[in-house]
Amino acid sequence: MIVLRRYHVRTNGKPPQVIDLKEAQLLSNQLWADAESLTEKIHLLEKQVKEQKGKLSKNSKNSSKPPSTDGYNKPDPKSQRNLSDRPSGGQPGHKGSTLNKVDKPDTIDITPLEICSHCAASLTQTPVLAIERRQVFDLPKVALHVIEHQVEVKRCTCCGEKSKSVFPKDVTDHTQYATNVQAIISYTININYCHTNAYKKCLKTFSILT
Repeated sequence: MIVLRRYHVRTNGKPPQVIDLKEAQLLSNQLWADAESLTEKIHLLEKQVKEQKGKLSKNSKNSSKPPSTDGYNKPDPKSQRNLSDRPSGGQPGHKGSTLNKVDKPDTIDITPLEICSHCAASLTQTPVLAIERRQVFDLPKVALHVIEHQVEVKRCTCCGEKSKSVFPKDVTDHTQYATNVQAIISYTININYCHTNAYKKCLKTFSILT
């Protein structure tokens, strides 16, 4: 849509009508100025689009951006292993390993069969034909074992003075953790690079076990 500066006539998409050469020159100058302005805007928009495409194409693989900024446009992971002609999985001759059942489990939990799964008849008095077994391996509940050390105090019948036996060298406080617990705490702190607060939490956890 072009607006003639002289008459302020809106052409609504139709070619403007000029009455003389001077009017034609004014219209030409206006069209030239509009064209230059539009060309400048187009170049600016093209530059912005190019910059945005460059930003979107960058990720943690081809730039210094951290992986957390990849979002949903993360590149597909690429294996560092070289391709092999052998099929995946266990190879012929490979000795497999599995968790084997034990002959004498610590606990046996029997689930009785009381009702027929076909007709719902009672099977409480029916003899058992066979037993199917499945074993679950678990760790026992952890609990602290508290040892109280006592020393005897006696009065000598010869000199009348009191004497007492000596505590073990590693028992220095009224209450303390033994060497095994100290080793576990030290391992936990070192392997996880924990700080002082984590050390206190670890001690609190062991105190709950008592």
